[in-house]
Amino acid sequence: MTKNMVSFMPTLQTGTANTAIVPYEAAFAEEVMLIANKFFGEGYMDKNRLKAMTGGEGSFYAAVTNSQVSGYCFFPYVSAEVCALRMKLPKELLVKNSNADGMVCQTKTMAVDEPFRKTGTADALFEACLNKAVCDGLLSAWGSAWKIGGVIPMERIFLKNEFRLQLEVPYIWYDDRQYKCIVCGGRCRCTGIIYYKLLG
Repeated sequence: MTKNMVSFMPTLQTGTANTAIVPYEAAFAEEVMLIANKFFGEGYMDKNRLKAMTGGEGSFYAAVTNSQVSGYCFFPYVSAEVCALRMKLPKELLVKNSNADGMVCQTKTMAVDEPFRKTGTADALFEACLNKAVCDGLLSAWGSAWKIGGVIPMERIFLKNEFRLQLEVPYIWYDDRQYKCIVCGGRCRCTGIIYYKLLG
């Protein structure tokens, strides 16, 4: 796997503020956790989970607006077995659909703080992470999108970036006892929608 950096570092115009998409660093941890838990629910992100998520190989970016973190996007690189386990899929499905017999890019989590939504920040974060995964030689990317009351908030971004819809997985995050879903008010009973894309 090569270690090339993304060939661009986009700067967005969000109203009167400049938003830069920059590599994630530990100094952003508190602000990232605040945004994640506000968006997804209590217990979604803590220091240990954040460190585990960003401690290995992957594509990790933050949006910074006027010295404040306004969003983040984390795509860890994991084995096909780990990715399949996290998304409650048979490994054979990943291999069959994307030749993912080695490391794959998992589009793990992304959130943008409320004042900065609908500014292009989410698109820029997702594209920066995806471009780095391509530069690093990953062959495929897999992600699970939240389905809330029949609506899939991430659907537009996945489809815009030419991901394919694979299937629905009920109760995909239910086994995470620490996470208190902001929709379910307790253990998450939401459905996950699985998407994948061939890279390169």
